[in-house]
Amino acid sequence: MQGVAVLTNAWKHWGLQAPVLLSFTLQVVLLVLAEFRRRIDSGVLRLLVWSAYMLADATAIYVLGHMSVTSSTSGKHELMAFWAPFLLLHLGGQDNITAYAVEDNQLWLRHLQMLAVQVASAGYVLFESPIIGSRSLLRPATIVMFMVGVLKYGERVWTLKCASSNPSGNNYRSFDRSTASAFGLSSSPSQQNPRPQDREAFLLIAHQLLDAPMDLLKGPSTFLDVHHGTSLIHGEDLYKVAEMQLSLMHDVFYTKADVTHSWYGLCVRVVSLLGTAASLLLFHLHLVGRRHRQHPSKDDDGYSRVDVVISYVLLLGAIVLEIISALRAIFSSWTFAFLDQRAQERNVWHVLAGVVGSLRQLVHATDWWRSSKTEAIHDNCVGVSTGNAGDSSHYKKILDKGTQLGAKLIDDKLEESGASTPMLELIAHVWMEILCYVGYRCSAYSLAKQLGSGGELITIAALLMEHIRRRTPMP
Repeated sequence: MQGVAVLTNAWKHWGLQAPVLLSFTLQVVLLVLAEFRRRIDSGVLRLLVWSAYMLADATAIYVLGHMSVTSSTSGKHELMAFWAPFLLLHLGGQDNITAYAVEDNQLWLRHLQMLAVQVASAGYVLFESPIIGSRSLLRPATIVMFMVGVLKYGERVWTLKCASSNPSGNNYRSFDRSTASAFGLSSSPSQQNPRPQDREAFLLIAHQLLDAPMDLLKGPSTFLDVHHGTSLIHGEDLYKVAEMQLSLMHDVFYTKADVTHSWYGLCVRVVSLLGTAASLLLFHLHLVGRRHRQHPSKDDDGYSRVDVVISYVLLLGAIVLEIISALRAIFSSWTFAFLDQRAQERNVWHVLAGVVGSLRQLVHATDWWRSSKTEAIHDNCVGVSTGNAGDSSHYKKILDKGTQLGAKLIDDKLEESGASTPMLELIAHVWMEILCYVGYRCSAYSLAKQLGSGGELITIAALLMEHIRRRTPMP
């Protein structure tokens, strides 16, 4: 019974502070683990990401609901109402993970409804608190953070909506054997080992031809004719472009990349960073002024010390997360492609593109887009690859063993039957045709869903087929 009493007493004093800190901690965990999710194939990691993803929203919603039915946001605990806008900010999520599975995008209407309910709940908390009725600097600080929280939460809902278009692009296309025969194009010797600096060029091409995977995975859309650009890419280079595009499509479906690198996303980044910094300054000035007015002779502002510390943690943590978000956006391949597209002449865009490109090469940014979980069969299956160099030992070992076993079985059969080399070539062509057929007949929804768990060889086969289809002359 004594243990129960201790827990009850602890919950009585920390029933709001602890969940608020947990909500912020979960945002940091998601920011870190979402990057590892792209690079490491681990069931434990997927479980941790899923748990943090589900718990983050539930915790923020619980705290807002708890605040709206309690009356402890006055006196020494007046600052608790100041935390309500930060919970909206947390519900906005991190830029590198807005959806855990592609089905989450389809639920954007539910998130829109949740946005309305939680904004109303946070507004009610502030309305019932003495903050809004006061003339202190805490009132503008709270209003600014409330606006930032609504803006960030709205951005998440808009991102889910943009990624939720029904994928139906390749569901009703017929399979063309002539297109499949072009799948195994061999690369010239000069293309087999491109220089490291060529990766940036491949990445720009991947962005320029991004409407091909968009059409494949999100459905038909209005796009420019890319037959000419695709026809200039052959063999292994085409596979490199395709693997980059799959990583970019992962960003489209599961992160805020598509919205972040728009003018709306740019405005949200600027407003949220400046608004949070302004709120921190106003909050600090409020504490200093309150301390001098109430207790000039001692360092006491009338608030709970724990509440003040938590408020600073939330403000400084929000600023750090916003800075990380801004830096990721500035030095991402999306920004580099945007600047390069407008840098045809030597103007300010050209200078900015050069600076971003140089910094990306300096920090080896060309490796950031790659995901080891999607690394497949570059060396063993006609150069097809969808992964992250350096982090693919697990897949490499499995695929190497599988390839060696398959080759040995075929060789043994050929020796026993006395068959010639054409038999092996026939088997390879049949296998390739089956792979292309399965990939091209898979629904766009299933292909997009696979990107959330790393993708499969069928995914890149379907994308390569789409590229080859576009550059094949129409009869």
